[in-house]
Amino acid sequence: MRQKRLKLTFRQPFRVKGISRMLPAGDYELVPDQELTAEFYLPAYRPVVALIHMPSQAHRCSSFVKASVDLADILALHRQDQRDAATPAERG
Repeated sequence: MRQKRLKLTFRQPFRVKGISRMLPAGDYELVPDQELTAEFYLPAYRPVVALIHMPSQAHRCSSFVKASVDLADILALHRQDQRDAATPAERG
């Protein structure tokens, strides 16, 4: 298994499959777990699961929970969030 941490900043509140509540805008840490495929000549990794670190519902500043999410889903939501929040000048 291999882990690589990603920091995603959402500009707008969002909802992701697998989490029953709306998540607020802000910074999120994503930790995709990847496993080595059975290729002998060219090692490759494939995503297995991704954990997202998110604020708890208790509204305590230091309280965070982790949940499993589909890596492709959360990255697609992040791309859409960035497009939706871009100003007309940023869009080109």
